[in-house]
Amino acid sequence: MRAIILARASDPKQVIRGDTLEDQIFLCKKFIDMKGWKLVEVFPCVESGRKSEKEYFWKIFDYCKTRRGTQERIDYLVVKNLSRFTRGGGAEYLSLKKQLAEIGVKIQDTLGTVGEEVNTLADLGFEYDWSKQSPTEANEVSQAEGNLQYVRNQLTQMISGCIRYLNKGYWNGPAPYGLANKKIETQEDGIRNILTENEKESHYIKRIFEMRAKGVSDPEIVESINKMGFKTRLMVRRDKRTKVKIGTKGGVNLTVKKIQEWIVNPIYCGVIVAKWTKYQPVKAMLFDGLVDIETFNSANKGKVYINKNADNSFVVKHNIKWSNINQPDKRMRNNPLYPYKSILLCPVCRKEIKASASTGHLGVKYPTYHCDRNHHKRWHETRENVHKIVESFVERLKFSKEFTTLFQEVFMESWQEKRKVTMIDSEKAESYVAELVVKRKNILETIKTTESMSVKKALEKEFEELDSEIDSAKNNRNKVEEKELNVKQALRYACYLMEHPKELLINKDNMINQRYIFGLVFDTLPTVDELVSGTAKLQPIFQLKGNENMSKSDLVQLVGVEPT
Repeated sequence: MRAIILARASDPKQVIRGDTLEDQIFLCKKFIDMKGWKLVEVFPCVESGRKSEKEYFWKIFDYCKTRRGTQERIDYLVVKNLSRFTRGGGAEYLSLKKQLAEIGVKIQDTLGTVGEEVNTLADLGFEYDWSKQSPTEANEVSQAEGNLQYVRNQLTQMISGCIRYLNKGYWNGPAPYGLANKKIETQEDGIRNILTENEKESHYIKRIFEMRAKGVSDPEIVESINKMGFKTRLMVRRDKRTKVKIGTKGGVNLTVKKIQEWIVNPIYCGVIVAKWTKYQPVKAMLFDGLVDIETFNSANKGKVYINKNADNSFVVKHNIKWSNINQPDKRMRNNPLYPYKSILLCPVCRKEIKASASTGHLGVKYPTYHCDRNHHKRWHETRENVHKIVESFVERLKFSKEFTTLFQEVFMESWQEKRKVTMIDSEKAESYVAELVVKRKNILETIKTTESMSVKKALEKEFEELDSEIDSAKNNRNKVEEKELNVKQALRYACYLMEHPKELLINKDNMINQRYIFGLVFDTLPTVDELVSGTAKLQPIFQLKGNENMSKSDLVQLVGVEPT
């Protein structure tokens, strides 16, 4: 029998420490000698065992496939244990095992987990696909699933910690050029990693930012910095497959491309923006950067622009026009300077009004709401007056106790009708789960009593499918039950909406939401004149103070394109 060895490490650090591949190869060679097989080749590699696209594994597969049916055939692929073969779980393990079997290669591990295949009709001299089985396959799959669960638990613990600490401002990963990693002991977070200045490299980064902020071109910066003796950081170069050191890389002159790569990195002004922060800016812990934010912005010329808010939070913008960097955003549908622009109509043409600030002779800006569409006479009102009118009108939206009682009655009746349907769905879902559980129990009893291996195997497959179906049914049942809202909580929220209209309507920070809620209050959006006179058309459930006398039928509306 001819065998090859697969020795795999998941992490390059394991190989660098020198304590993984050599140990695996030694044990596999010993196992092959004990079996009396011939060792043909050793394949060491550093590759994740949980990735389905294992590049190097498929090169080994092709190596075996090309020798199939020849004197150089491969009979066994030997690994230290199944976790060195794959950590993708039971399904992937069986798939890879089957594909190797199709080219005549069997998997063997030094721990003896994988046993030889057995033919249940061997004593009669016959063999069929269904008569061949592996007595150890259940244990193999169990180990493969255990390996997958181990990886999942380890990665969840590690990655979740990295994400949490990165969002607190601690650094994760290699330090960029000009910076260095430093371990510190904190009171709340234990020993953590922060960035600090690398004295040997930081001067070059500072000069690049300073020169670019002054308008020096990139080729001129490259020439000047290289004359100072600049060289990129020396790094170990490793073999792509085995991660063994084969030389060094780096130590070269600065290039324009490298400048453009560094200049847009916010970490150089002490701000972290990364995938694990959802690309939101986070202040680096105990590190203010090599340059200040003003220098960073000047060097970028709008490519990346960082603004520090009064509460010490940051805003990052990309690819904005540098000449307008200090100018306010002029044309914005949701401009916070004019929060009521999208909820008011022009009293002349009844279209959405506009808003802007005109500059007077003395250079003073006068913000106004206005409209002159279709060449009609210009209508305008100062921003201050419009805001007073809108907020004063909202103050008048009050509801009496009688109206609240009437609303609660209608609300409860509507709720009961909807809840009946949900309860029926919930009962049916629960009944279906119970029916499947009984069916599973009956199959289990049949498996225990039957002596036929083929029947037992078919029942076991049906049992597994039923298990999956029960899990799916339970999930569906839980979703149905979640739809049963807490009626008291929903009612309290509805009453709060009526009793505190100003708090919910006046929301300048979220103008899209404000427009939506105003649309619920008004039958048609009002004009400023209608707000002043109190003639704005409100939805039936909203009334101005003094108009609370309504009947129950007044609260009912026909369902339109968008249900009311």
